Amino acid sequence: MAGRDGNLLLNVGPRADGRIDPPQVQRLREIGAWLGKHGESIYETRGGPFLPAEYGASTHRGKTVYVHVLSWPKDKLALPPIPAKIVGASVLGGGKAVLTQTGRGIELSVPPAARSDIDTVIALELDSPAEAIVPVRVAD
Repeated sequence: MAGRDGNLLLNVGPRADGRIDPPQVQRLREIGAWLGKHGESIYETRGGPFLPAEYGASTHRGKTVYVHVLSWPKDKLALPPIPAKIVGASVLGGGKAVLTQTGRGIELSVPPAARSDIDTVIALELDSPAEAIVPVRVAD
């Protein structure tokens, strides 16, 4: 949702006595745990510069782009070039991201052990503000 500049709304209805059903409590705890590790990629961000596609979506804030990989296409994720230099790449929650940036595009890879089944979030640190980048399409 954040990659499309949207909001996630959770509909949690309490029982008549005010208690919340255990399955809903469990889901809220799971969401809270995920946000504890990855919240910086969601809160106070905007969508882009990489438009949502088969791989997932991206968000950005300041000089950081967060690539949300929901589906790894192969061993590497290929992204189109951007007019900023990437000066660092890391996996939120721990792990190493391998980055190659050329004039033809960007390649990202993360060892399978460091990938998440839900959303692998890679933080790309840029040498200039991400908001200045015109949104770019990612080939499926």
